[in-house]
Amino acid sequence: MRLSSTTYFTILGFLFSIPISFKGISANYLYLLLPFFLAFIQQSYITFRFSHCSQILLALFFSIFVISLSILSISGLPLEPSAFGGALFFATYIIPFLVRLKPPLLHGLIAGVLLFSIFYSIFSMISYLALGVFSTEAKDLVGSQRTGFLLLFSLFYLSASLLFDYADALPRILAGRSNTLISILILLIGSLLTFSRSSVIALICTLVMFLFVYRRQVSTDVKLNPKLIISLAILLIMPVSFVVIKPLTALFDFYSHYLFASYLFDPDSLHSDLGNELSSGGTRLAIIKFSIGLIMDNPIIGNSFSGISRITPWGSFHNQYFDIIVRSGIVLGGFILGAFIAILFRFTFHPLTRLHHLAASSFASTLIYGFFHETFRESQGAFLLLLYVQIYLQPSHKYRVNSPFLYS
Repeated sequence: MRLSSTTYFTILGFLFSIPISFKGISANYLYLLLPFFLAFIQQSYITFRFSHCSQILLALFFSIFVISLSILSISGLPLEPSAFGGALFFATYIIPFLVRLKPPLLHGLIAGVLLFSIFYSIFSMISYLALGVFSTEAKDLVGSQRTGFLLLFSLFYLSASLLFDYADALPRILAGRSNTLISILILLIGSLLTFSRSSVIALICTLVMFLFVYRRQVSTDVKLNPKLIISLAILLIMPVSFVVIKPLTALFDFYSHYLFASYLFDPDSLHSDLGNELSSGGTRLAIIKFSIGLIMDNPIIGNSFSGISRITPWGSFHNQYFDIIVRSGIVLGGFILGAFIAILFRFTFHPLTRLHHLAASSFASTLIYGFFHETFRESQGAFLLLLYVQIYLQPSHKYRVNSPFLYS
């Protein structure tokens, strides 16, 4: 049985989303081989384009790389493989701006991410119930900080499709109000099962933005469905289960103790935590101070795309933005962060296409998550960045708010 191109693209999106790591290093960069996976398809779904933005990014990237190699050569220091590996790795921030994915491919890849997120959430739920450890100890058995932002992407994407009544924005298996609501509930529980406080903070902050901005930004072409009130009521009732059902009670206890009681509602506990470098908050504060020092030492070219192990003794910056600026300096790093802000501004305040509506809150959740953990530095996060940039670059004159989706 021959697969349709849509199904094939969805399978690719699913595979690219899998968080595979090797010796603690994120390693699933199969999406970089996308042209190879599409080579046997007669129709062209991907093209390479060099816009002004991409030209500036490439110029800054190669300038920093050449300057770094020159400094090493003048200093008489050996050229280590990590110098090239770090540059290749950092190129994943730039590649998304060099290509254009056609809508069928883009929609198929997004569908793959949605399906993987739901599958991962269901797997986490089954694992959690099978372990039978309904306490905070489950954090080390089930929890994972590397998938929280991916699950939130899907959660808010599906929520936006429900809010704007974009049923044709989803693959058929997820289309329909009941299917979408069930998927949202599964993703919500899956996000909580990451046992990551970053997931809850990003969820709450994005939800506030989601409700505040969208009530003003819904255009005349996109009408809210009256039945949405019933759907939202169902979702609002669900939190009651957190204090009724035992497996969910453990989640409630974890976040109420380690997030709300220890940080948000207890200033003394927060102050004590920040003062202890062995605690989560104290470690992050120490990393921030260390990162600022690194930026001040090398403000222009940063640390020449060096690997994390060569930069920080913690093995991670626990912050996506320090990771970028420390590696590349304030010029290139600032340009990349500026691109993130431009994308968020477009999605949120001046959406030109239906995909902009759908991706706004998802992108916001990823950016918020990035204040506490690396997101785009992970391989599945790099793939997600490709999708965000391609959503931003979709030609608005062809795919306006009232244009049909692939699945219609």
